[in-house]
Amino acid sequence: MTKPSLRKPRLSKEQREQFTENADYPSQAKKAVNDKRSFKAVNVGMNQYEWEVLESACKETGQTKKGFIRMAMLEKAKSVLK
Repeated sequence: MTKPSLRKPRLSKEQREQFTENADYPSQAKKAVNDKRSFKAVNVGMNQYEWEVLESACKETGQTKKGFIRMAMLEKAKSVLK
């Protein structure tokens, strides 16, 4: 069995850190962004189309799949909870 190759992110480390610092999070959420993620977990079933869309979006943004899903969830929650 061969080990899968890791893709290189499109953003540099400095660019990712700058984006994270400038993100428009409420003060409480900004603190929570850096907390350990051992509180709860969710298993999301996807069909092939949804998975391919997620992979494409992650390649374009240079984010991990988990990170992309977290970002999307927070953005959607922000718009719903206004």
